[in-house]
Amino acid sequence: MGMTKEETKQLLKRYNTDQCTEREKHIVEETLMQFNEDQPGLSEKRLEQLGSEIYKNLPGPDGKSRSIKLWSVIAAIASVSLVGISILMFYPRLDVVPVETNTVQDVSPGGNKATIKFANGKTINLSAAKSGIIISANGTTYDDGTPISNGEADVSGIATITTPNGGEYQVVLQDGTKVWLNAASTLLYPTTFQDRGARRVELRSGEAYFQVTKDSKRPFVVKTRSQDVTVLGTTFNINAYSDQPQIKTTLVEGSVKVALHSTNSITNSKVIKPGEQAILQNGKIAVSRIDLGLETAWKDGKIQFENADLKTVMAMLQRWYDIEVEYAYYPTGVTFSGNIARSKNISEILELIQSTGDVHYKIEGRKVLLMK
Repeated sequence: MGMTKEETKQLLKRYNTDQCTEREKHIVEETLMQFNEDQPGLSEKRLEQLGSEIYKNLPGPDGKSRSIKLWSVIAAIASVSLVGISILMFYPRLDVVPVETNTVQDVSPGGNKATIKFANGKTINLSAAKSGIIISANGTTYDDGTPISNGEADVSGIATITTPNGGEYQVVLQDGTKVWLNAASTLLYPTTFQDRGARRVELRSGEAYFQVTKDSKRPFVVKTRSQDVTVLGTTFNINAYSDQPQIKTTLVEGSVKVALHSTNSITNSKVIKPGEQAILQNGKIAVSRIDLGLETAWKDGKIQFENADLKTVMAMLQRWYDIEVEYAYYPTGVTFSGNIARSKNISEILELIQSTGDVHYKIEGRKVLLMK
């Protein structure tokens, strides 16, 4: 290209602030995409200089992100197909790091897996070929109308449906309310709601997306370990995994009230609006605006995260792929953003994380080892 360091620096400044011309944008992307290619005029020294200038030109960890819009560049360096997947690393290392591939072993994504335990103690493993169940006055069937198991599901009382790590399932309750259960979740529900009083269910642990049937005379109440969420008819998501200190209630539409179990005091309850999230932690409820798509991505078949540290990302993968994660090395000061289909094998996600150069991986059975 024949550019000086100063010219490169100024060009990258314009590129990262969307001030480049189309010609300049092409030059930046074309040059950076040659990190893995042996092209005339791009010596190793020149590549090292360019990477150094990029890194020094971007703000450091003083509160300002070093985020860089190099989706196509990451793709080139990783040398993997990114169809249907996008990932962006924050605070990136821009040196060229050899990528060690791990294609011998892999872990498939989760799927439709759940068990139901009825009031009489009978437990049934639900079919992986089905996606959900329907509870009605005639008993419990799969969502295509086929019976679950020789009438053994026609039991009144409180039933418990549980998804394991690597599992998900859908439930249509007796009142028509639809519930999507994420991996490692447990929902308690009555097989028949009473004609009077509240319709009560319990999300004992995990994550669930609720689409509640409206009934002005019978409010719908979801109990978790520390709070009650009360609605008449609305759509919302609750994230209440027992291994996390927070309980997050996200409202998609309608209105809900989030209240602590211990008191009905107005200081310990919040009414949230669509696009808001109530976070319960240390006995206090805080409300903020959030990205609905990010919070409910799992229900739409995606693993999505934004400015998340590696442990947060791996916790998502651990639940969905039913893996054990071991850290031989942990990169501090690094955050990730990504939008990844839950239908991908885990290696496709790990390859993208590895392509940043800050962490490498090895798969041993159902264990993922992260190392330098």
